[in-house]
Parts: sequence; C-alpha cells; structure tokens
Amino acid sequence: MATHDPEGPTVPDESWRRHLTRWGFNLFPAFRATGARLTHVADDWSEVRVRLPLNWRTRNYVGTLFGGSMYGALDPVYMIMLIKTLGRGYVVWDKAASIRFLRPGRETLYATFRLDDADVRAIRAAVADKGKTEWRFIVELKNAAGEVHASCEKVLSIRSAQDRPVPSPEPTGESAGAAADAPIGPRSQPLPGPPPTDDGERPSRVYPPTYLLLAVILMACLHVLMPVRRIIPTPYRYLGFIPLAAGVVAVLSVAGIIRRAGTTIRPFETSSTLLVRGPYRVTRNPIYLGMVCALFGVAVLAGSLTPFLVVPAFAYLIDRRFIRAEEAMLEQTFGSRYVDYKARVRRWI
Repeated sequence: MATHDPEGPTVPDESWRRHLTRWGFNLFPAFRATGARLTHVADDWSEVRVRLPLNWRTRNYVGTLFGGSMYGALDPVYMIMLIKTLGRGYVVWDKAASIRFLRPGRETLYATFRLDDADVRAIRAAVADKGKTEWRFIVELKNAAGEVHASCEKVLSIRSAQDRPVPSPEPTGESAGAAADAPIGPRSQPLPGPPPTDDGERPSRVYPPTYLLLAVILMACLHVLMPVRRIIPTPYRYLGFIPLAAGVVAVLSVAGIIRRAGTTIRPFETSSTLLVRGPYRVTRNPIYLGMVCALFGVAVLAGSLTPFLVVPAFAYLIDRRFIRAEEAMLEQTFGSRYVDYKARVRRWI
C-alpha cells in the first residue's frame, strides 16, 4: 500500500536518467493536463512520488481540488512502474479503479507509490504458474500534515507476453492490385530479437520518444548558449507552430491506426499486421517523419541557426538505430509482401 511522504529535504537523489524520465513524464500532455507533477522516480522504479498543487488549473467550481485532477494524478503510475520493473516479458494493463474522496482538497496534496520486492516476486510467480494474474494496489493523497483526502484502489492485469493470441490465418487469393493490411500467417514465429543493422550494430533499447526529448533539450541548449545568429525574425518564427502541430497530429493519428490494427507500436517487437494504407501509402515511417516534422517546427520557433543542425542529426540517428533494424524484421516476418511494399513506397517521403 502506498504511503504518504511529501516532497521535502528527505527526497532521495536521482540519477540523471531518472531525472530526464521524470521531466519527460511531466511534459507528457495527458499527465500534464492533470496539474500533477512527479517529484521523484527511484532508479529501480520501486518508488515514485507525486505532488498535486491547488492552483487555477486544478481548482474546481467551489475552489477546491478538482476530482478529475486528483484521480488523474494517481491513474497511470502503478501501471508504468510495473511495466518498467517486470520488463518486456510481461503485458501490464489497468483493469479497474475506484476512488473515494474523503476531504475536500484545499491545499497541495502528495502521494507516494511503492512497489515492494515481495510484490514483484509474487507477481512473477503467479504469472509463471497461471500465465496471468491481477494485482490490487491502494494509494492515498494526503496533505503535508498526513491527513488523507482521497484513497484510490487500482486493479492491474499482468500476463506473460508469450501468451498473446496468435493472429488469424490470412485468407488465400488476394485481389490483384489491391493492397491490404496483411496479418501474419499461422506459421509465423516470433523473432528471437531485434536483428543487427547493416553494419552489424544491435539497435538501441532506448525508444525514439527519448531521443526526441533529448533532441529538444539539445536544441534549447544550442539556442541559449550557442545560437551563432538569428535567421528567422520574431514575427515569422511563430510559423513553426504549423510543422510542430502537424508532426504531433501525425504521430498521434498513426499511433491510433496502429492500435486499431491490433499490432504493436514498440520498436523491435514482431508486428502482427503489415500496414500499407492511409499514411503508409506515402511513407514507410509516418511516425518518425512526424517526429522530424515536429522537431523542425521547434527549430523554426527558436529562430536561431544551430537548432536546425539537430534535425538532420536526429533523422540520421533514427534511421541508423531503429528504421534499418525494423525493416529487417518486417522483411523476415512478411517476406515478399514487404519487399513489394518497400519497392513502392519510400522510407521517408
């Protein structure tokens, strides 16, 4: 059960990696909209701390903390802690939740999420025995004096990643000339892992959003410390909102297409469906293209010279660390269907 431990001098030191993780989590739009902020993430994800202030963004009609902000501050944390702690061999989802509001929130509230080693061992044992399990957590929002203002119960579903259902067989006799999203046939087997790129290098385990976040941070540092010269004056640099918004919309919409297709969005995991419709008719990598577009928008908004150098560097890094390995996996999984698709559609645009 999570206990109260408000932010203060007793907060443990964080590694730079967890500091960046927390910073990126607090910038994530869905969580940022709650008004809550992560104040600490343990290196092993055994503890996460959250602060929910009372301000104009979180205040409701009667002047207290909005109930949606109180629940939203608690909602995603345990699921992410389990995903990070258990690793790739497990699939974790929130299954049920309930919250009891015990006192109106008239001040800053705090919550501490703790994941004990005993819980982790018990979850692993239950999944190893039955293939899946459900786990119950309770977390409380308290004020600095330790008074409970809300108690939230979360039920999480955990199962082995190897127990995912096998896709249905692909029907024979495709229509001539009609490109369709093709599922893997019943004889397809999971690949043993991400293949090396053309130069023999294993792909990175750090996911593209982290590279994107680091690229934005690098842009900001270059703009402040080494701008060289301003190449876009103030009235015109606001045009950068156009490619920035277009890139964000592209990433989110393609992510929705992938989810609806029932395949994975994570790099280096075996895809169950070959997507060739919609934006995939224009580019083989619409999400990565959207990230580059958004990054270009950030450079335009900065208006100085050096941030623009980050854009091609980011595209090159994504190509070397992700795209080449993912294309090798897709070709191994889908064979000639992917080779034909690759011949019709460019890697970028």
